[in-house]
Amino acid sequence: MITIPIVMAFDLNYYVAGGVAMYSLLMHAAQERKGEPLFYKIHLLIQGLDFSHQQELVKIAAPFADFSAIIFHDIDEKRSGFGKFFEQNTTPLLPYLRPALLKRFSSLVLYRLFLSSLFPEYDKIIACDVDMLFERDISPAYFAFDTDEPYYLAAVRENWHKNVEHLEETYRNTAKDLGAGSDINSRADMEALFCCCINVGFIVANLKKWREDDLESRMIAIFKEKGSKLVAFEQEVINLACLGQILELPRIYNYVADVFNDYSEIQTPVVWHFLGHKPWKVYRGGDRDSL
Repeated sequence: MITIPIVMAFDLNYYVAGGVAMYSLLMHAAQERKGEPLFYKIHLLIQGLDFSHQQELVKIAAPFADFSAIIFHDIDEKRSGFGKFFEQNTTPLLPYLRPALLKRFSSLVLYRLFLSSLFPEYDKIIACDVDMLFERDISPAYFAFDTDEPYYLAAVRENWHKNVEHLEETYRNTAKDLGAGSDINSRADMEALFCCCINVGFIVANLKKWREDDLESRMIAIFKEKGSKLVAFEQEVINLACLGQILELPRIYNYVADVFNDYSEIQTPVVWHFLGHKPWKVYRGGDRDSL
């Protein structure tokens, strides 16, 4: 049996989306590869969810119990486990970010920087956002590389910016819209991101390679050095730290619904990524209400 570990992280605001993402992933998951059974271990890093919420998620995954299991890691539990780890490792990083960004984004997203420490039992893991809908089997992405290869991760490249100036404008406007001023990182960093920036919403991480090269320390150093000008903070850090050692996946594994519109050039997406508009929200009289 081959175990495919997967991690998702969300708080109460994304509870419904998390359930839908998990269900759609398992509904389309292959149960064997070359005659060998596949088993999916889904680790849910949760914040603000009580026992009843967890039980609902267990029910959602129940139809797939023969080939999957879900494991909860409550970040609010500070005395032990993942909660204690987050308190000791992510909290010290927060002062390096602009306060306006902290008001809009959960520090929970920083978990991606610590995958090799959080999951010492795995050499490879899939980490994915929950603003996603899975339409086909994701296991081929997991097997896209071997852990002895030089890649830190595999992911889909962002290619919707026309040039580096367009990327810089996007980052500045995003920072302004979030009330964080207009500062962004250096032109050299922007050129690196424009050249080969991957979207971290869906990644296959080579944790064995991360540990061999102490990638976490490198990412933390970059975070501290550039934190005051980060916009897409964990994504910028991961890209800059892994530059030149990323395997590009076909974009069907992270098809951003708000950006890509040339349906003639791709197959049916494996993963829809609702990076902007969230389909589980509606507009009523100008206000957003969760469905």
